[in-house]
Amino acid sequence: MNTHYLNLALEDSIGIITINNPPHNSLTQPLMEEFFQILNFLQKTEVKALIITGSSKCFCSGVDINELKKINSRLDAENLTIRGQDLLNRVENFHIPVLAAINGVCLGGGAELALSCHVRYCSDRAVFGFPELSLGIIPALGGTQRLHRAIGYGKAFELILTGNIVNAREAREIGLVEGVFPRDGLLREVKRIAKNISSKNPHAVRFVMESILSPVRKELSLQIRKDAHLNSIIFSQNTKSSD
Repeated sequence: MNTHYLNLALEDSIGIITINNPPHNSLTQPLMEEFFQILNFLQKTEVKALIITGSSKCFCSGVDINELKKINSRLDAENLTIRGQDLLNRVENFHIPVLAAINGVCLGGGAELALSCHVRYCSDRAVFGFPELSLGIIPALGGTQRLHRAIGYGKAFELILTGNIVNAREAREIGLVEGVFPRDGLLREVKRIAKNISSKNPHAVRFVMESILSPVRKELSLQIRKDAHLNSIIFSQNTKSSD
């Protein structure tokens, strides 16, 4: 199943979604809607594990800057952020394990998408960063919450406040990813891990996922909705200051 911006491959019990929106695989509104469509389709299949990766040398560079420039109201800004949050929440709460195979550049909303996956692996060429503050916004798709849960408060503050770029080795050291593989072998290795997971009792896998996610689900949902509101306030202030 292929859409305009995403490719879906089914291999035995594994689904593989490849983001294909060159040159930077940015998150546009049409791409996000296609993501919902594919997740809805997969919900009806027998797939037991899902891999999300990117085409070429980029996993995902984040929300499309050109779309941000076209926003002309605080409500539009908040609605766009909420739609992105809903997509990433859908990924995190998907009924099967979702693995990120981060093949290259992973910035902003792309890094937030990776954080919404249950397990993350990257290539040795991958780089990560949260440049939102330099753009006058915040990581409002769940990044402020999921990042510190993954790597701790201090490092999360540092990455978001400075916008520093992290390479694959450091990403592994701080716990942003679970493993690093050569770029040419990344997808092969992540498929191997996904097949291992898919061989397990699906009911037990589901119960483990529910047990891990349920304590933070409500708190996370409430806080990221606040982030959408805060982002819209920042956007309106930025718009006024540029007039």
